[in-house]
Amino acid sequence: MAQALKVYARRHPDADFAALREEALLLDSEYGSSASEVTCSIVNNKSSFSKEPYSDWKETLKRDIMEEVKAEMKGLAQELIRELKPHLSPVATAAEPPVTPRSYYRSPPRNQRDERGHVRLSGGRAFTVPPNSELLVWGKTRMGPDGADYCALVEALPNAGEVGVARTIGVVRNGRIPIRVCNPHPYSWTIGRYQKLGRLYQIDSADVHGPDDVSLSLEEDGVVEVALVHTTPDPGQHGLPEEVRNLSNRTDLSEQQQEELGALLQKWEKVFAKHDEDFGRTNAVQHRIHTGDSAPTRERYRPLPPSLYKERTQTEKLAATPRRVFLRTAVNLFHCRRFCVDRNALIPESTRTMKYILVTGGVISGIGKGIIASSVGTILKSCGLHVTAIKIDPYINIDAGTFSPYEHGEVFVLDDGGEVDLDLGNYERFLDIRLTRDNNLTTGKIYQSVINKERRGDYLGKTVQVVPHITDAIQEWVVKQAKVPVDDDGVEPQVCVIELGGTVGDIESMPFIEAFRQFQFKVKRENFCNIHVSLIPQPSATGEQKTKPTQNSVRELRGLGLSPDLIMCRCTTALETSVKEKISMFCHVAPEQVICVHDVSSIYRVPLLLEDQGVVGYLSRRLNMPIETRPRKMLTKWKEMSDRSDRLLEHCSIALVGKYTKFSDSYASVIKALEHSALSISHKLEVKYIDSAALEPSTLQEEPVKYHDAWQKLCSADGILVPGGFGVRGTEGKIHAIGWARKQKKPFLGVCLGMQLAVCEFARNTLGWKDANSTEFDPESKHPVVIDMPEHNPGQMGGTMRLGKRRTIFKTNNSILRKLYGDVEYVEERHRHRFEVNPELKSHFEEKGFRFVGQDVEGERMEVIELDDHPYFVGVQYHPEFTSRPIKPSPPYLGLLLAAAGRLPGYLQKGCRLSPRDTYSDRSGSSTPDSEISELKLPSISN
Repeated sequence: MAQALKVYARRHPDADFAALREEALLLDSEYGSSASEVTCSIVNNKSSFSKEPYSDWKETLKRDIMEEVKAEMKGLAQELIRELKPHLSPVATAAEPPVTPRSYYRSPPRNQRDERGHVRLSGGRAFTVPPNSELLVWGKTRMGPDGADYCALVEALPNAGEVGVARTIGVVRNGRIPIRVCNPHPYSWTIGRYQKLGRLYQIDSADVHGPDDVSLSLEEDGVVEVALVHTTPDPGQHGLPEEVRNLSNRTDLSEQQQEELGALLQKWEKVFAKHDEDFGRTNAVQHRIHTGDSAPTRERYRPLPPSLYKERTQTEKLAATPRRVFLRTAVNLFHCRRFCVDRNALIPESTRTMKYILVTGGVISGIGKGIIASSVGTILKSCGLHVTAIKIDPYINIDAGTFSPYEHGEVFVLDDGGEVDLDLGNYERFLDIRLTRDNNLTTGKIYQSVINKERRGDYLGKTVQVVPHITDAIQEWVVKQAKVPVDDDGVEPQVCVIELGGTVGDIESMPFIEAFRQFQFKVKRENFCNIHVSLIPQPSATGEQKTKPTQNSVRELRGLGLSPDLIMCRCTTALETSVKEKISMFCHVAPEQVICVHDVSSIYRVPLLLEDQGVVGYLSRRLNMPIETRPRKMLTKWKEMSDRSDRLLEHCSIALVGKYTKFSDSYASVIKALEHSALSISHKLEVKYIDSAALEPSTLQEEPVKYHDAWQKLCSADGILVPGGFGVRGTEGKIHAIGWARKQKKPFLGVCLGMQLAVCEFARNTLGWKDANSTEFDPESKHPVVIDMPEHNPGQMGGTMRLGKRRTIFKTNNSILRKLYGDVEYVEERHRHRFEVNPELKSHFEEKGFRFVGQDVEGERMEVIELDDHPYFVGVQYHPEFTSRPIKPSPPYLGLLLAAAGRLPGYLQKGCRLSPRDTYSDRSGSSTPDSEISELKLPSISN
């Protein structure tokens, strides 16, 4: 080594001699005296070093030393093999699992196949391996030179236990690795790529032999998220022959042979184990495994720093520690490494940070902020992002449970029983997500939370004020709720759309405006965006579009500390170019930031309208979101659905007999469910609103014209719907409508109160109990066929109902509704009621053909009724309209529309599927069926 240093000093008189000497001593300590000899030869023979700086030369020297040592060791290994082979007897190898050698996989998109026709795992697809067979796939990886990789696990078993083995059968070449998955079991496995790390499970290396096998054990049934981690590079892939590795398991070697082999392997490990960062950085491969199912997601690799792992020797016991993964190194002779991986470490920074989009309104309320917020979320979700939504209502009510339908429209019910604003129904229908009660934030909830903290002493005696305590509580609520998963895959959202109710300038919304003024600086500008929705009036006298209301609204918003990034202009006709330029000039935004949202034929065209005006591109740049520019299949379906809605010619009329018919928002979800069902059977829906009080005999005496008009609408309708409601007014009219539907065999659907009144009507006119009634309307009735539930508290109205998602069990196979649901044993739907059918009188009804085909889990509450010898007479205690989706209509409403159109028998006969002939006709305006929509996709309610 001294000779090498002298030579280098002569050639480089300005070099850092002390640093070079330390490096040489380090090489000596790591590689022994042979390193000194190699160093001398390298310094003397390679004149190119004279042209390199010291730092580069040092790395080059290390690499060349390694190559020389590897070549020397490879020669020693080959010599040892030649000496040992004559003395060794052949060893039987382990048999492969009994599998059928055939390849099987779903056909993925073309860009996920390589030139050999094999499937690429990195494309985000999930693939199934059938029983007793195998699957050959190709996966992508990022590794060091010629490193091996572990990837592709399989789906969890229904009852947990061993999952299986994903075997690599080659070395990484050009970033791809072949993987063979053998499934010897009588059930199927599924391979998939998944995105997030959560709870980690043990990978036991004690049962693994050779560098190509990885087995996994699960601790419990459910969703499993696993990280497979590549560790020290495999010596076998860097020159050590396979025969030498196999010798480590032999038991027939002499002591001298074992010593020689051990010395060779120790020297080999000494060379490679200390430089795993140089010869193959640690990479994490993620897999998310669903029990009994799989969901396609994405995969990403990220090098883990050495600080995240700790070495363990092979002699240490590998305990099944939660949130730890044990993975052996390439040579299972020396040590294992343990990794503790952050659950968000593998998500790109640009998408890991939550993006907030605030939607405010100006000029007037009820301008369409909810539809616009839902549409923005829809086009972002179509780009592959996970989107959640929050609705802020600046009223002091705790929730919407006690609202009159005339005040705010219907009360929407969520899975967890939350009674919220109807806009959350739009979010769920547009985005196909499941929200919770905390996604609806009210002033009452915030004040209640702050007051409770003050009573507990959380503020330590400070004066509690609107600023900062109320505003801080608002921000904390938003940040916390934005992280709650709302999709079925359980992935944390990436974008949160927040709608602020009311209009800018209202005294009720001032604390929320101030909270978001502060919030935009806390989360930074690139993570916060404000969309302002304003009205562009067009007086009929002049026909000119006026911009002054929008200018004043934006000026007031800017005065409160928020500047709009997008101005959504609500108008009756398309915005003129001159008007857009005027708004751009006076509101301090670019013309591309002024978006026209004019009246369209269907609300489902609004996302397409925003997409056409470049909203996605602007949000991508403004929020620094890596949105893909590929064609968006989700929006394509929306366009096809909207076009199809416009060209329908066949009509189907439904008489909606209710109490709040003067205000259409009172039955918003009911109307949407009817529209979804009508669209699925290619009929244009006509809803005839009938005030139930107008059907009562008393109206004939007071207003005969109104009475006859109401009955004329009822008799001319193709079907009758009686939705939910409260109060005694109009109930007798509903009972008369139900009786007419029963006698005339008109398709009928009763929801909640509609079902209860159907029971009253049948008891009066068929069972002969003339005074049969609900205790809600007549507590002294001698035949109380509908009674209040035990948990009902008459003294308190708010939050005392049976709310949220409940399970309904079908008690018989002979049920129309059960067939409409897909012949499942039970369904889970949302409830909202205080009263129930009296179970003691059940036998009297069923004797006359009035059957209770659905009950609760305990069998005490009657949930579904059907009438024999009637084309469609169905009543449900729950509210199926809350779970209806545009492409997944609610089965009870679908049955009503099918019966009203005369197609229910054929639909049931064909196994509850609509053929193209049934879905399209010459009169419907289309000659080619849309397979995406014509095949109804009912919700998987039995899961």
